[in-house]
Amino acid sequence: MSLNSDKPKSNQTEDRFQRYNFAKRIAHIISLNASDSSLVIGLYGKWGEGKTSVMNFVKQELPREDNLLIDFNPWLFNDQEHLLKAFFNEIAAALNTSIKTSKEQIGKVLSDYGDLIGAVKFAGIGLPNTANLGKKLSDVTVEQLKERVNEAICDSGKRIVIFVDDIDRLDAKEVQYLFKLIKLVGDFYNTTYVLAFDDEMVAGALAPFYGDGQKNTGYQFLEKIIQAPLVIPKATKSALVKYSMALIDEVIKQISVELSDEDVARFRNIFDESFVPAITNPRLSLRYANSLFFSLPLLQGEIAVSDLMITEALKVFYPLAYDFMRSNSRHFLTDHMKEGRHLNLGAPDKGKIQSDIKELLKNQPEKDQERIRNVWKELFPQYRYTTSDQGYTDTSWRDWYREKRICSGKYFERYFTYAVIEGDISDNAFQDFLREIMVLPVDEALAKMRTLFDENEIPEMIFKIRLWEDLMNPLQSEKLANILVRIGNELPVEDGEFASYTSRAEGAKIIAQLIANQKLDKRVFLAMNIFDGTANLDFAMEVSYWLHYKNENSRTKILTDGDEILMREYFLERLGKTGKIDTFFTMMSDGHLWRMMIWWNEKEPEGLNETISKVLSGNAGQAIRLIKVFAPSMMSWSSNGTHDTYKGGFTEKRYESMTQLIDPKPVYDILKNAGYEASAVGLEQQDDREKMSDDELASRFMQCYKKKVSKKA
Repeated sequence: MSLNSDKPKSNQTEDRFQRYNFAKRIAHIISLNASDSSLVIGLYGKWGEGKTSVMNFVKQELPREDNLLIDFNPWLFNDQEHLLKAFFNEIAAALNTSIKTSKEQIGKVLSDYGDLIGAVKFAGIGLPNTANLGKKLSDVTVEQLKERVNEAICDSGKRIVIFVDDIDRLDAKEVQYLFKLIKLVGDFYNTTYVLAFDDEMVAGALAPFYGDGQKNTGYQFLEKIIQAPLVIPKATKSALVKYSMALIDEVIKQISVELSDEDVARFRNIFDESFVPAITNPRLSLRYANSLFFSLPLLQGEIAVSDLMITEALKVFYPLAYDFMRSNSRHFLTDHMKEGRHLNLGAPDKGKIQSDIKELLKNQPEKDQERIRNVWKELFPQYRYTTSDQGYTDTSWRDWYREKRICSGKYFERYFTYAVIEGDISDNAFQDFLREIMVLPVDEALAKMRTLFDENEIPEMIFKIRLWEDLMNPLQSEKLANILVRIGNELPVEDGEFASYTSRAEGAKIIAQLIANQKLDKRVFLAMNIFDGTANLDFAMEVSYWLHYKNENSRTKILTDGDEILMREYFLERLGKTGKIDTFFTMMSDGHLWRMMIWWNEKEPEGLNETISKVLSGNAGQAIRLIKVFAPSMMSWSSNGTHDTYKGGFTEKRYESMTQLIDPKPVYDILKNAGYEASAVGLEQQDDREKMSDDELASRFMQCYKKKVSKKA
């Protein structure tokens, strides 16, 4: 199958709308015409209703031995002079008869002397006088030429049937001229004209030339020309639906698209409810099938097929709604269930969305407005909530992304660009990768992943894996975890992003979930094996943090208490093997170092304080660096969009957390000897979110220390 060219039907076997008998009756009427004047039959129908097909059916029923069939296309000629000449040339050529004066054939006579008809204005029809009338054929007149045509027709023994299609493509003057030409100059013996056009359009075009300019005056003109006005039989809705579904089914089969029963049911429900009423002629069905035939292969595996089929239906049947949707994504994607989120996005509020759409649809029939809105509600749960407060769960977005729905921000543009946007990862390529890692050695799989990272935006790749992380089988999970941990340290820590949402943190979350995908008794051993895959202790600690987080926040335990102890011992042993005092504050982030010190204090507090003493080595800078481990990291944004990351308020609570692990006196002494003094501002007056310099952190620490010492005294 290829794109349907909308070729009109010709044979009875192609008749889907029970029009062949209608055409057969027209042919019978034509066969009865044997008068000395022409018969003009009008086939009235709107665009796409099948006028040309009916004309073809009529031709099938007219025996060639008795009838001479001529197709004349007036819209091929750009002026009246050429139209007139072509009209008679077509007849002369079809008759295949030489109608001569003593010098020339009639076809040439009419071609050369079209201006003669204009000069005499035969029966009121005139052409612009084009030029030179000096070259004439004896005293031949238009009436004589017409008589010669009549003689030729009679001599042939055949009826002449002239089919003229697409008259509604002509401008008003050309339509007027053509009709007069047919009725007056072309009024030949044994001749029938079958004219196909949209009567409303033609009558409206002719109206300004007659009477008061109302459409009925145009019809009055048509009545003078058309002796048998026939309206194309209406295609029944059931026939149109049957035809449409047959075309859709053929497309689906030809391009091998897979649709689940649920997808089919969903599509049919919305198609029957909102699009079937808009199918007014077979041509719309063909256009829709062609649209699917073109678009589905481009996006197969990259979108939700039923969503694309519905979107393409909007394009064909409600183009105004489609164009608005394509250009106003935020009207449909904004999540108003999350209070304030749409304000952060700069997206329109509920009132604006509803008023904009009301303005868009105001000139549409009321039922069409309702159908369009229903389509949008089906495609976009966010829009459904905006207009009806019908909500959805907080985790629905994850399903939308997995299903590649148009309502998910990552996929919306694909439905209109027919491509995977540059920087995004193809779902087909991603699924191929997941299948390949099942059989590839780790090193080869790692090379594949590096290629994907090089070809796509890393955050997009990480996001894609996160969508599917909990659905991977144990073997996939183990393979992927071993790959990711090897490049974990290469994952970016995006500037201005919260620490928990950087690509590196997201990568660690993925590995934690992949470990959780294993059976309980295998998780901790796989985890430690995975940690061994990275030389970066900080990234291994990041993974352990999210594994612990899952364990604390899941309904079922991810790790046993014994597993947690084994992991702590693993990290303490690994820390001990580093043995580098000079990298104590740089080998991992403050948060992870704090956790490591908690574990160390539980196992060997003396060893921890001994190491801290060596790290400080009487240096005030090192002492302040130790305080920073326990001070929160904060981020602020200015009105111009810039951000600042800093250490925030060092509170009494933070001081107490610090002193539960280490002896504060050596730190205080080092700072005092370096000239630092306790802050004079009361602790209760200090903002725990304020930005603090190193000096302020030192002074705050000393203030907390002195307060605690004085209480003990």
